[in-house]
Amino acid sequence: MQLRGVTMSTPDRRLIIQAKLSLNGFIDDHLLAGKVDTIFRLCEEQLSTQPFYHFGLRTVLWIIQMASTSRRNQSEGFNETQLFVRILRDLVMSWLCAEDVPVFLALLDDVFPSMPTDAVFKASMEQMESNITREIKQSGLQQHKPWIKKILQLHEATKLSHGVIVVGPAGSGKSTAISLLSKVLSRSSLPLKVCFVQPYLVSNGVSC
Repeated sequence: MQLRGVTMSTPDRRLIIQAKLSLNGFIDDHLLAGKVDTIFRLCEEQLSTQPFYHFGLRTVLWIIQMASTSRRNQSEGFNETQLFVRILRDLVMSWLCAEDVPVFLALLDDVFPSMPTDAVFKASMEQMESNITREIKQSGLQQHKPWIKKILQLHEATKLSHGVIVVGPAGSGKSTAISLLSKVLSRSSLPLKVCFVQPYLVSNGVSC
């Protein structure tokens, strides 16, 4: 029996991020890669430890893919960094615990200082929040700001991802949030159909 030494090295995450950004058409890939790598390393170090927190390379590449999809739908002259920060903020905040949200926002502000506000996106979110607030009032529900923010985050997540998993304790408003968002979207754009299925009873290829 022979024993041979094996050399292993940690992948250069910053270089991988830069390559993925460049392949997806981001012009300022070098500077953006350094900042993205920094924010994820800070999240690993300073946020609380949770079983559903993943700040590794797989999550970074997923966010880059979501930002690239959104980038293709932008008009000329948009700010790449501004777009990426918005996607990063919306996706990460949707699965953070409440105590980690201010820490993450502070880290984001440190790594991306003086980031200008996306006026079009802000106006769109304000309109959506107004529609959600109106629907809540009509449904006789309470105007709970943190819950409204979660509905807005769910709305953004559904625009960026093919599938979204909503988790939380019983009575936290998960089903009501999904139902309310579907009503708002049905009234403001195309009708939205929501299907509730038991996954163990559905075979492949069956649609609702």
